[in-house]
Amino acid sequence: MLHSISRRLTEWFFRHNWVEENNYTWCLYVVEKKLLQFCFLLILSICCIISNQYFNTLVFMATMYFLRRRMGGWHAPYNWMCILLTTVTTFIVLYIFAPVLMRINSLTMWTLDILLILAAFRTNPIYPPQLHFEQEIISSNRKKKNFTLVCITIIQVISVQLGFPQVLIFSFNGILVSILLIVAEKIKQKHGGFLYEAVE
Repeated sequence: MLHSISRRLTEWFFRHNWVEENNYTWCLYVVEKKLLQFCFLLILSICCIISNQYFNTLVFMATMYFLRRRMGGWHAPYNWMCILLTTVTTFIVLYIFAPVLMRINSLTMWTLDILLILAAFRTNPIYPPQLHFEQEIISSNRKKKNFTLVCITIIQVISVQLGFPQVLIFSFNGILVSILLIVAEKIKQKHGGFLYEAVE
């Protein structure tokens, strides 16, 4: 459905000469991405209302959102699947991963967090091949990704000092999911399989 709407909008832009023919695929991706961002906000609202964990949900999804913008990673082949997987992942974090991590002592949690952040620093952005991102854009996003990680780390330290340890827990999960999506995209590009299916 979203892909269909995106295609119609892109064709409308193309007919009005707002988009050049060689930028058609890129424009289609951007339009669809913006619609997905709207869906992301909708999912965020739904998850907040259902779980009644507004702050925790916001921390997790904001961390993942800002990192994903710079790191790229795997995208579900269908929009409905993206929405479903995002919702399921959020509830798994809220009700399974986070409660387990909250029972871990502070030193262990910080150690895991530092190791994860170091891994994220070493992880290069990766994008679907059809985007044809130039190396300059990838290098710029790598720097922005690292800056985002520094900001997240500072926020974690300040939040824990102020008595909000859940910020550490849920931002940790946001970073973890972002890295896992990078791994998934690497597997997709290397081995193919069902992950190569195009959005129809």
